[in-house]
Amino acid sequence: MSKSKTKKNETSEKLEVNDEEVKDEIVAEEESLAEEVESTEASEESEPEIQDTELVKAQTQIEKQQKELADAQDKYMRLYAEFDNYRKRTANELQNAKVKGVDSALNAFFPCLDSIDRAIAMCKDETQAAGFKLIGKQFENALFTLGVKAIDPLGEEFNPEYHNAVLKELDPDNAGKIIQVLQKGYIYKDTLLRPAMVKIASDE
Repeated sequence: MSKSKTKKNETSEKLEVNDEEVKDEIVAEEESLAEEVESTEASEESEPEIQDTELVKAQTQIEKQQKELADAQDKYMRLYAEFDNYRKRTANELQNAKVKGVDSALNAFFPCLDSIDRAIAMCKDETQAAGFKLIGKQFENALFTLGVKAIDPLGEEFNPEYHNAVLKELDPDNAGKIIQVLQKGYIYKDTLLRPAMVKIASDE
């Protein structure tokens, strides 16, 4: 009887031990599962934070690149404006230098033409006068090919921009008109090289 009770007690103790081990295992598994759940939740919570950080970095990079692009465009526009101003200034200087050079060169011919005109006016021999006129015409044609035109305003209204009135003559019927050209003027394209020296009719 005593042996039977002893075996029962041992069996009971073994069952109690096994129950305790099972309970411990269950508790351990529950704790492990809880830790996994917490870890998963923490990971899920941290993912938006990581995404937000990456988004902020991307936006910052975009803003930086946009600023660099705007600075580059501004620099380009300023350089283009400076170059355009330089090009226009250079073109104007070149044109002015060209006009001055043409002015100096052409003015050297005008006294020769003036002498031909005076020779024609003073020449009494028609053959000689015709010869002088031919030479004068050849000069004027040569100048015309260079863009130079003679100002010979006989009978035209006086224009102070192109005419220089040095004499007046009482003639009420033609007041304000040019009645004699004392010296021809010359114009190069749109630039006046020399005004015509004239006599005008006056009503006074």
